Amino acid sequence: MWEELKKKIEGGKRFLLTTHILPDGDAIGSELALSRFLRGRGKSVSIVNPDEVPSNFAFMARDGEIEVLSHPFERGDWAAVFILDTGSPDRLGRMAEVVDALPVYKIVIDHHERNDVEADLKIVSTAACSTAELIYGLIRESGERVGKEIALPLYVALHTDTVSFNFLGTNATTHRIVGDLLEAGLDPASIYEKVYMRDSWEHIRKVGSALTRVESAFDGRVAVMKIPREFIASGEITPYETESYTRYPLTIEGVRIVVLFYEVASGRTRVGLRALGDVDVGLLATKHGGGGHSTAAGVVLESPLDEAERIILGEIGEALKKNECSLRLRSGQAMFNKKIKERRC
Repeated sequence: MWEELKKKIEGGKRFLLTTHILPDGDAIGSELALSRFLRGRGKSVSIVNPDEVPSNFAFMARDGEIEVLSHPFERGDWAAVFILDTGSPDRLGRMAEVVDALPVYKIVIDHHERNDVEADLKIVSTAACSTAELIYGLIRESGERVGKEIALPLYVALHTDTVSFNFLGTNATTHRIVGDLLEAGLDPASIYEKVYMRDSWEHIRKVGSALTRVESAFDGRVAVMKIPREFIASGEITPYETESYTRYPLTIEGVRIVVLFYEVASGRTRVGLRALGDVDVGLLATKHGGGGHSTAAGVVLESPLDEAERIILGEIGEALKKNECSLRLRSGQAMFNKKIKERRC
């Protein structure tokens, strides 16, 4: 899997790295780890993203290590552009046009179930718990140990994308990698504080305001949060902050899916989806041009909030019905098999 990529790295001098809009821990961590690995091999690297680094991940990056896209964009004599942790071209936001216009070799490294990004080389593994796991694999396949400088962003990426090593493909391999990263000298308690314990009083008040708007749907199996455009426009709530809101309703007993709607502009609504396995929300988001995992996904609909709610909840309802029918069929078949077995006895 790695031979072609290693040859491309060995033969190139300058590389460009980018990732998806509203970058999460896996996106930022994977970029920083890959960039530092490449620089350690004498390469020149630029990380240019469509959006800024969220404040809780900023501690991993040095000043100027990650840039936000500005125009005009310098094309440069790149040997290749790496597109990390991105399953759909739309998820590149403002960087999509830049990447598409660059006449250079394009490399995708990703772990999403569906990947529609066009590239000359695609390394996509749904068996990996995160894109960072694949970056770790590249480094080890290149015969190198992972030092503390690279271990830090890799650890943060794995920790956040698996939801503290609980979901999204967490397995024995995940923990073996984490063990190796910790041996580089990381302090997990300190990292946890930096990532998860930096909320301000104002942020908590905003979360409280958002949670008062939670509604129950489909007999309590779905929690719905709606944030009108006025909240975003007034600065009361930022798009980055809303990304963290979905984790709270999932703690409600019986809730299996959380849907967050917020208007990013007039007639344009972003939808955040989180699930515990009952419905493949990644498939739902991809259908409308978004992307993500089966348990965590997002999409932007060119529709006002009310219309977006009608579309998404309608499809979730249909998916839940199909699951119920499937469960009844399996249950019925199991009962039938049991009766046949009893008769034979």
